[in-house]
Amino acid sequence: MFTKEVYSRLIGDTELKTYLSVYLNKPAIFDNFAPETAILPYLIFSIDIGRDIDNPVIQDGSIFIDYYNYSKNRLTVANVGLAIERLLDYQQLSSDSASIVRTWFFDAAYTQQSDPMIIQYSMQYTFRSDRKKWASLL
Repeated sequence: MFTKEVYSRLIGDTELKTYLSVYLNKPAIFDNFAPETAILPYLIFSIDIGRDIDNPVIQDGSIFIDYYNYSKNRLTVANVGLAIERLLDYQQLSSDSASIVRTWFFDAAYTQQSDPMIIQYSMQYTFRSDRKKWASLL
């Protein structure tokens, strides 16, 4: 889909990098799962894809982003949320499989952890795209 485009947008942002640890000489941003050896703070993102059954050209879905940190500083979390909002809210991406991918903010919330020092802030962005392989057949 467009996982590498989302990853490139996140990892390329100078401000967002300041709120993340480093893993293998890169900002700690992971697709689906963080390695066990990753050190907080880090981001995990995943993409959930759906399809419009009546229109094979349209593809809908969600981008889920979880920010984890070991801190009581909620200001950092707010800044991370704002940085990601700037990168993904009402934005357009493109990829090899989709001509236009439009993204917008849907929801965000804190998730309670067993350790009160661990912060998990979850964000959800919705997307809609035009699938190239189907669009070219119409």
